[in-house]
Amino acid sequence: MTKLITLRKVTTKRVLAAKTLKIVKKGCKKAENPLDKLVKTIAQRSDAKFEEVKKKIAKFTASGEHKDSFYLFDVENVTERIKIWRHLLPRVEIFYAVKTNTNPKIIQKCLENGTCFDVASATEITNTLALGAKPENCIYASPIKKISNLLFAKEKGILKMTFDTTEELHKIKAHFP
Repeated sequence: MTKLITLRKVTTKRVLAAKTLKIVKKGCKKAENPLDKLVKTIAQRSDAKFEEVKKKIAKFTASGEHKDSFYLFDVENVTERIKIWRHLLPRVEIFYAVKTNTNPKIIQKCLENGTCFDVASATEITNTLALGAKPENCIYASPIKKISNLLFAKEKGILKMTFDTTEELHKIKAHFP
């Protein structure tokens, strides 16, 4: 019975999609979804840059000077992902987890796009604030907080934090009431 209901839902969606397609073909203008437009832009830019990036990687690795691993990223991709996130989840505040990639260019791009930050150590707090983040836009989120980092967050004005256990809650209460 559940499978039949699921099939009906899928069929209904396909019928609606087909009807929408017919309306568009008849000449009725349909407003383009901003998310669809963004996805098309990403695909076009990615296709155009792909060959250029491949050449740069080949040149970089062929030189033989670089034996270590490396990573590439398109900093504009950060902005695009933030736009997609905000389009799909407009009421959810974004907190970029600095621990995932501490590259200053990524943090700067997040700042330009008005995101907040999830910081988990004194180093992350220092670096994020030094790049221009405001303490009220940071959350101290570490499952086990060092007392020194807890006091540092307090000193820097970071008032939001998470806790995973009652022991962490008691530690926060004792050192950062």
